[in-house]
Amino acid sequence: MTFKHLPKYFTYPASLYVAAVSLMALLRVIFILMTAGKLSEVPGNEMASCLSWAFFMGWRYDTVAATYLTIIPFLMLVVAQLLRFHRPWYFSLVTVVSIVLFSSAILCASVDIPYFKYYDARVSVTIFQWLDGGITTFKVMFEEPSYLFSGVIFLVASFLFALVILKLKKTFLVPEYAVYEEPRKIWIHAGTILLMLALLFHGVKANFKSPVRIIDAMKTRYSYINQLALNPVFTLTKSYLMNKKMDFMPGDAATANTRRFMGITDTCFASPLSRNVVRTRENFRPNIVLIFMESQSSVNMSHFGNKDNITPELDSLARRGVFFDNIYSIGTHTHNAIFSTMWAYPTLSRVRHMCANNTNKYTGFPGLTRNMGYRNLFFVTHDKGFDNIFDFILGNDFDTIISRENYPDSLSVNAFGVPDHVIFNRSISVFNKTHEKGQKFFGVLLTNSNHMPYCLPKDIPFAPRSKTIDNEMVEYADWAIGDFLRKAQKQPWFDSTIFILVGDHGQIRYKNVYDMPLSYNHVPLIIYAPKLLPEAKIVHGYGGQCDIFPTVMGIIGKSYVNNTPGVDLLREKRPCMFFTSDYKIGCINDDYFYVFRESGGESLYKYRDNDTRDYRNELPGVADSLKLYALSIIQASQLNIKYNRTASDTCR
Repeated sequence: MTFKHLPKYFTYPASLYVAAVSLMALLRVIFILMTAGKLSEVPGNEMASCLSWAFFMGWRYDTVAATYLTIIPFLMLVVAQLLRFHRPWYFSLVTVVSIVLFSSAILCASVDIPYFKYYDARVSVTIFQWLDGGITTFKVMFEEPSYLFSGVIFLVASFLFALVILKLKKTFLVPEYAVYEEPRKIWIHAGTILLMLALLFHGVKANFKSPVRIIDAMKTRYSYINQLALNPVFTLTKSYLMNKKMDFMPGDAATANTRRFMGITDTCFASPLSRNVVRTRENFRPNIVLIFMESQSSVNMSHFGNKDNITPELDSLARRGVFFDNIYSIGTHTHNAIFSTMWAYPTLSRVRHMCANNTNKYTGFPGLTRNMGYRNLFFVTHDKGFDNIFDFILGNDFDTIISRENYPDSLSVNAFGVPDHVIFNRSISVFNKTHEKGQKFFGVLLTNSNHMPYCLPKDIPFAPRSKTIDNEMVEYADWAIGDFLRKAQKQPWFDSTIFILVGDHGQIRYKNVYDMPLSYNHVPLIIYAPKLLPEAKIVHGYGGQCDIFPTVMGIIGKSYVNNTPGVDLLREKRPCMFFTSDYKIGCINDDYFYVFRESGGESLYKYRDNDTRDYRNELPGVADSLKLYALSIIQASQLNIKYNRTASDTCR
């Protein structure tokens, strides 16, 4: 008797598993080759041991993924055995199902490579947020070379693995090998099926005790090695299972903690976050221009030690305006920044509150400015439907949106439409017309040039000094801001305008040693109004995008009901600041960086020196205080959104 004479439901799934884990190990090698620069964080004398550990742990995660993918073919073959159904077409169906399942796994591994390079995290369900981008998303995929290379990996690997599956079909799924498939051998089949079920049960756990978890990979001091061990099918599946989880603690406790942290004592409002803010400058109505700087991380600025001098305009503005140097983007996606900045609510990075089924009304910038008689304008470079921007902002007090559809096709340079300087120039024209009508304006500009696929504009009075395209695009985006402000300075509305510049999120830049890269959330915030705020200053207090609205309202001197968890950073002080990155929540103060992972596990780092040692067990009091602050405010905010308590509030 040979191996192929054993029951099909044993030989075929077993062979499929061996082929699958071999493929996944090969894909891990390709992953290393494509992200090799990250290996620099591992000392040479530890490289071999770290890689060996990553591949061993990787085999365990690969086993889980391969086992789940093998279950359906196994069950199909068991059914065939029980019914004594051995038709060639049925075996062909089993083969097709196997090819589809494992091609999906290969697709997941292929998209995981550019996803990791962009987010420094293994793929999760947030990848599907891009599908809502429609045609823009597909254009990005075809215009960005790294995405095309991932497509090649998918096609080649899928084709080769399909050939392997066809070979397995030819070897094992043939009617003539039926030695142990006669009725008199029922006890053998029963025993074999039970053995396979036991193996499958162990395979989906990859452990003799509890099932393997994402936290089991977080065992070394090197973030890249820990993440290298993970399997993208495993992380995608786990993130889907976690996607609806929001309850970090009882809701009443989260709300009570938040009120205590923020000093809220008002009890006459429907929302537990509402409180009266009384100011004395009611007739002051400056124009407001809010600029979201795409992927602008603080590490790009000379102020934070960058030696490349790629943001001279921002560094100059930081010296001349009110510069907040400890600001963190609430998430790692642009829609997080828009929502949190405009309506002063923090979000979980994975949650898209600007989706079609969010019918809440919010206060924040556009609601109050509209009540004050402003014209609310939103400028984007791309299609107005991308990220559901058009429907959401027009449903929340904006008057109009100027998007790619409002420009000649000749001005578009890539999937994201027109370059930054084009929307800046257009905004000046629109602001001028609004000013001529005697109307104040609140203008929001969402830049995009510093986002892949990169395309450096030609025929403009700008020439980069850098030699790499990523630095060139940072230079260009910086130049476009300076050019805009120089042109705005010549306009009659400039002296009565407050300019707010904030990074929508950062990017993976330079050295990141944590699995939640600080360069992705630490962003610059500058409030520039040379006539209205002539005194330049640097504010070192911690804050986030949800604090911009209350801070600007404080500058304006407008009395209002603040129904948000945001604070006025010029009058109030946070002890720390929280932020998110998909399924991780961070909280930072002067000395420590706390990371909460929804997949399990917490860490506490002394981040000032890039120390990768975890102090969670040594300093539980510090970790717990940062954790309580972050999770309480985030959950209390989500509860306000869930129960539709975000609209303008009045004292009962």
